[in-house]
Amino acid sequence: MKLHPLVLALGLIPLVGCGGSDSSCPTPPPVADTTYSVRAVDGYLRGALVWLDLDGDFQPDVGEPVAISGEGGVAILDVSNTPNPENYSVVVKAIVGETVDEDTITETNPEGVATTTSFLLSAPAGQTVITPLTTLVNIKMHNGLDQQQATTEVATDLGIAEELLLGDYIAAEQADIAAKANALVELDLLPESELQMQEISQDASSLNEQLESNLETVQSLTQEQRLIVDEDGNVIVATNIDSDDDGIIDEKDAFPEDANEWSDSDNDGFGNNSDAYINDA
Repeated sequence: MKLHPLVLALGLIPLVGCGGSDSSCPTPPPVADTTYSVRAVDGYLRGALVWLDLDGDFQPDVGEPVAISGEGGVAILDVSNTPNPENYSVVVKAIVGETVDEDTITETNPEGVATTTSFLLSAPAGQTVITPLTTLVNIKMHNGLDQQQATTEVATDLGIAEELLLGDYIAAEQADIAAKANALVELDLLPESELQMQEISQDASSLNEQLESNLETVQSLTQEQRLIVDEDGNVIVATNIDSDDDGIIDEKDAFPEDANEWSDSDNDGFGNNSDAYINDA
């Protein structure tokens, strides 16, 4: 049956009204975000374990959003079952042999160098850039300070402007801040495990003492420098130069003129990359 033109017109009226400026039309509910993007930084950390710490125990528990960081240190967490993810802290774990600091990725060494030590990073709730600096702030907060007090203390201790402390110093090209943040990793000030993070969050006195003994050196670091600790435990301020472009600065490189080698675990004169027995001299 062919409908009368008037019937057709009447049938279209509601659609035309809701598509226009009619305020009587219902407003559709907002679409909830189902992902939460965060960034893991020493340099940008690729291949790190990242999770939203819903219960505050620094453990990647069942049911907590978990991801592996990719290029640029970015991790995309699935928070479809986690309302208000900004209410929780993010924890990052650098994994030995898997996590790569993108500072070590070069034209000569495009794969970069995997970390040889584990360490954990964290940040106050709502912070999406997770660094050694945000870790100190978060630890101080767990030890009784509010975020403003903790930020002020860390900024003052390290000689960094407060407004820059919790940001992405790599993207902002603040190489002097990067040097200070990296020094915290080199000095082994950061917790190596979830258990150690729990312990430090309850009592950070040992961390504070260790930082205090090196504070003047860390404060003085410039963008051209990096702090390293040699095999004998000596703290050295080195020039940030990488002669063979393998991603490891000369002062830390066992083979500073060989782009294919940078470590010699057993001190037998053969680099680990070509040594079949890296722990047998």
